[in-house]
Formats: sequence, C-alpha cells, structure tokens
Amino acid sequence: MISIRNRLTINLLAGLFVLFAACGATLYTYTHISLVNQFDESLLAKARMFSAMSESEERKNEHAEEGQEDQDGEEDVEIDFEFADAKVPDFEPSPKAQYYQVWNESHSVLVRSPSLNGGDLPLPENLGTEPQYDDLALPDGRYGRAVALKFTPRAEGEDRLPEERAVSAAKALVLVLADSREGLNQTLHVLVLGFVSTAAVLGIGALIAVRWSVRNGLRPLERVAAAAVAIDAESLDHRFPVSGLPDELEPICTRLNGLLERLDGAFRRERRFTADAAHELRTPISELRALAEIGLETSVETSHSEFESHFQDALDIAVQMERLVTALLALARGQSGTETINVEEVDIGQAVKETWSIFSERAAEKEL
Repeated sequence: MISIRNRLTINLLAGLFVLFAACGATLYTYTHISLVNQFDESLLAKARMFSAMSESEERKNEHAEEGQEDQDGEEDVEIDFEFADAKVPDFEPSPKAQYYQVWNESHSVLVRSPSLNGGDLPLPENLGTEPQYDDLALPDGRYGRAVALKFTPRAEGEDRLPEERAVSAAKALVLVLADSREGLNQTLHVLVLGFVSTAAVLGIGALIAVRWSVRNGLRPLERVAAAAVAIDAESLDHRFPVSGLPDELEPICTRLNGLLERLDGAFRRERRFTADAAHELRTPISELRALAEIGLETSVETSHSEFESHFQDALDIAVQMERLVTALLALARGQSGTETINVEEVDIGQAVKETWSIFSERAAEKEL
C-alpha cells in the first residue's frame, strides 16, 4: 500500500500542477488576447488614417465634342488618395513591407501599395460597417494579419473624421491593410518560453516545498508510530506524550493512553487471577496426593472401613476441585462473551450463613 507521505505528496503536487496550469493558461490567454488586440488597434488606427487621407471631388462629365452639354446632368467623382502619393517607406518593396489595397463598390481596384508589385490582397466577403480582422499569408510568404473596413472619402473641404462620417453603401470603398505578425508571434513565443521556464522553476520549488512540508508535518505521527511499535506485553505501563502534539493527534494519543491503561489493568488482573487459581488448586491437589500416598502405604494394614474413608476424602477433594474448575470456566466464558450471564438478586446475609455452615462442617470433619 502507498504510504501517507507519498499519497500526500502526490495529491499536493497534482493539485499544484493543475493550479499552475490553470493560472498559466489563463494568464497566457489574457496576454495573447491583449497583444493581438493591440496589434489590431495599431492596424485599425493606420487604416483610419489612410481613409482620412482620401478625398473625393465631383466634376462635370466632359464629352468628346466641344460645346456639347450634359443632357442628364450626371457628375463624375474623382478620388484623391493622398497616402498613395506620399510614398510611405513602410509600403515600398522591402523584406519588412506592409500592404494596402482599396476597392470601390463594384470591386474594382482603385489603388494598391507598391509593395504588392501588381498583386492583390484578398477581398473580404460580407464586410459590414464594423472593421474585420483576419490572419492571412502575405504576398512575400510571411504570416500576417489584415484589417478590412468600409469608408467614404471625405468631400472636398470636409473636416470630419472617418468614424464620424456615415458610410454610404452606394459609394463606400473597401480598404484592406495588412502587416506581418512576425514580431507578435515572436513575442508570444518568448511569452510561452517564459511561462514554461517559470512553470519548471515553480514545479521544482513546489516539489521541494511539498516534500519538506509533508515530512515535517508527519514527523509527530512518525514519533507516535515509533512509540506504538515499541509497546509490547512487558511495557504496557508506557504512555504516549500528549503535550506538544498537533490538535489532530492529541485526542488519538489520549484515547490510546486510556486503552493502554485498561489493557494494563486487564493483564494485571489476569496475572493475579492465575496466581490465585494456582494457589486455590494447590491445596486440594496436595491433599489428594497425600491421601493417595497414605492409602497406598496402608492399604494392606488398614481395615475396609478406614480404606473407604480415604476414598471418600479423595472424592470430596475432587468434587471441590471440580467446582473450582467449573467456576473458573464460567468466569472465563463470561469474560469472553460466549456465555450469557444472568443477574439475580442474592440475600447476602443468607449467603454468609450458608457459607459459614459449610465451612464449620468441613472443619468438624477434619477434626474427626
């Protein structure tokens, strides 16, 4: 069977492992979500800055023939993307390039970053008014993350921010801005290594602390066990020390001391009973032996009546021994619980008179 020390050690270590794992997983999940949210907020802020740098300008349609007027009064809208003209270095072709691309409502590409080299970013489906984030493979093969949002370019001379302008479904443009998440992944990788290293250090520390605590905590129990092993039939007067014990062991040792006291008393009574029984049996046995020896020596010389009296005395002694043995057996059976004891009322005065009468008769017989 597994020992209490090993069982406590295993249970405590298992509990601490589950606690550390749950705390580590919760902390890692929270940190992971926080870092990804910060990354997404950075992408969204840059995307909104790009949408704020977009301006629409309305102008009349010009027909091929000079002087012809616009019959239906239609107007053409020209959009100026200032961020595309600025040639931001982060969106130029490089190993750490970022990407953007803009579509109109008919999914025609209006502008793309030079880092795409004529390629395309994936156009999100079912894009609503809220920004949409997604992980993707960048055109250069790196693992990246993109934000897609709908926006309406500000009209010429308008000062409202993109989030303050209502998005018109008919004129909404779609901007997708993507960046590599290698730095984010590296941070998360370092975070995982830090958690694993911390868990290893905490595990070793927990193992040492648990074993030390369990050993010190069970030391009083080991002392009690050693004291119990040293007790035998010859040392029943030993008592367990109660002072200085933990509260859990104090009542146990108190009960054990009481048990030892009762057991010691029982052993003393048994030894005293054995001595008394031997003493009581010694006298009739000696008398029976003496009568037998005398009878053998005088069997030839004595008459039949004297020889008969010797056998009568021997019979009386045997009957006395039989009564004594019967009483001893009844007492032993009563103590072992194998015989039911019937309790009856006894007249002490009458019992004393009967005992004295029997004693007197036997004394008179011995004198004769």
